[in-house]
Amino acid sequence: MRIRGDSIEELMRGNFTVHPEISPRMKYRDIDGEGFLEIEERKVTHLFTYESKIHQWDLKLNTTIPLSLKIDTGASNNDLDLSSLKIVEFDLDTGASNNKIRFGESTSIKAKVDGGASNIKIFIPHLIGVKIKADTALTANNLDTLGFEKKGNIYISRNFSTAEKQLDLYLDIGASTLKIELY
Repeated sequence: MRIRGDSIEELMRGNFTVHPEISPRMKYRDIDGEGFLEIEERKVTHLFTYESKIHQWDLKLNTTIPLSLKIDTGASNNDLDLSSLKIVEFDLDTGASNNKIRFGESTSIKAKVDGGASNIKIFIPHLIGVKIKADTALTANNLDTLGFEKKGNIYISRNFSTAEKQLDLYLDIGASTLKIELY
């Protein structure tokens, strides 16, 4: 899956390269003035019948609308460039996967990454304040090298309380590799 921002008028544009049996279904709802777009694949009752191993989602999201983004994937490669989006909430729940997540600095973000048997690389702008709560059993990581203040399993950047924008990140990751890079 690839997600990035684009100056489009619609909420989302996407290209889906998948087997026809699992082509995505989209559903949009308006609840009390808030829009909800749900994209999901059809459930398949039989396994190993795909003629092609190509399975890609390439999504472009509107950069002017505040977004809450929830992604639930299994075995996958995910390139999630959220840096130009107005993400206010982000939730990634993933299985055995490779993940690259790039946060931006245009809004404060409450984020959660839940993964197992994954490679996760997270890019965070150095100008935003960062608080990371890390439950990282059997996970190789570089959290102690970031220069953040550590209190138990919580890591806080020096500018967290004074920064105009903040990232509040909860990591629930097991048997994985995690790398956080400030840019």
